[in-house]
Amino acid sequence: MTDEPRQPQNELLKGTLDMLIGQGMVIAAAGSVLGVLGALAATRVLGSLLYDVAPNDPGTFVSIVVLLVGAVLIASWIPARRAAGMQPGAVLRS
Repeated sequence: MTDEPRQPQNELLKGTLDMLIGQGMVIAAAGSVLGVLGALAATRVLGSLLYDVAPNDPGTFVSIVVLLVGAVLIASWIPARRAAGMQPGAVLRS
């Protein structure tokens, strides 16, 4: 028996969600930075193919980054909620 008090279930749930969603957000941030840099590099090549949009339109870049980060947030939150609801002992026994 340990001397440490047991953590309430809500703290374990919050810690699991924070960890899993945080990992997804780190990947999303790295992908966003690399994607924006790649898109800025590609604007010189693809600039002639664009119609009625500036090659490096900041509104387009921001809206796409927000959309993709939102998708990553949802895609990491759903499995994180499922994982946080599982009992570790039951998962290890199965």
